[in-house]
Amino acid sequence: MEPRGLPALPVYLLEQNARFREQAPQHRYTGVSGADHTFDTADPYKGPTRDLNEALALTLEFLHEKLVRRRAGVNLVGFSPLISLNSRKY
Repeated sequence: MEPRGLPALPVYLLEQNARFREQAPQHRYTGVSGADHTFDTADPYKGPTRDLNEALALTLEFLHEKLVRRRAGVNLVGFSPLISLNSRKY
């Protein structure tokens, strides 16, 4: 049972993501389809998962792109990665 006044967590996070996109359309939003907020890793950490590897690859791609642009003198304002939070279990 959900706490009174709060929607289910995944729905709330998806709605929050939609609000972020509306309020800052100049940003680039990237998602890992089906990933949860831990990218299916465990505590204690038992090694990377497919979702974590994808999130890291997207993050490194973003950083590489921004660092190359910075060296080229391009303005970096308005770019940030955001990973979507959807549930998926293997």
